[in-house]
Amino acid sequence: MSKKQEGTYHLAGGITVTDADLEADAQRFEAGECDGAWKVLPGRPQLLGED
Repeated sequence: MSKKQEGTYHLAGGITVTDADLEADAQRFEAGECDGAWKVLPGRPQLLGED
């Protein structure tokens, strides 16, 4: 049996997202706050727990 929590997804680079994260993104898209396009961020963003 997997220990992964249902609705939790582990992406490349150690990024973890949840169903709630994806739903919030969908709501921002539907409200017109973003166009859904991928964006390249300069450098590597700081991860939670990093100094």
